[in-house]
Amino acid sequence: TPSKGDAHIVVAGVSAASPAAPLAAAVARAFPLYTAKTNAGRPPTEGCRTVSVSFVDDSGALLEDTHALRAAEAVAQGVRLACRLVDTPPEQLSPGEFVDECKKVASELDGVQVSEIVGEQLREQGYGGLHAVGRAAPGPPRLVSMKYEPSSATETVALVGKGITYDTGGLSLKS
Repeated sequence: TPSKGDAHIVVAGVSAASPAAPLAAAVARAFPLYTAKTNAGRPPTEGCRTVSVSFVDDSGALLEDTHALRAAEAVAQGVRLACRLVDTPPEQLSPGEFVDECKKVASELDGVQVSEIVGEQLREQGYGGLHAVGRAAPGPPRLVSMKYEPSSATETVALVGKGITYDTGGLSLKS
């Protein structure tokens, strides 16, 4: 039984030129897990609504390609997680809680290792700028690294992102 705020979306026009995964990303961003209006005073995952999505191809038939549907679901979940982390205000997502989120994600994946550098270790290991800015926060600054090295890899790819969990002042780095 659907609850208040649940939605069922039908996305039409799925094709080789317009695959399901990018369309799922757009839908996922339109239905964030956290908004200041709906989550005020509640943890970011409490009271989540269900969003069901069906994909229809150019002929009007439901998409049944399980590989494409799994890819669309994975992309949508990733987009919603990233948006929740970005949208959650610092008083509800501290640097330590951000690291906990990273560890939780890694625990659900095979072969992903998480490491972190905390507080004075940052300065000692050459991250003086990060340490200097981060020590203005209520908790110690942290640098978290998630590493995945499959044995079958033939090339190296690095994805670099940042998680700023408090007001650094000046220009908004989150937007």
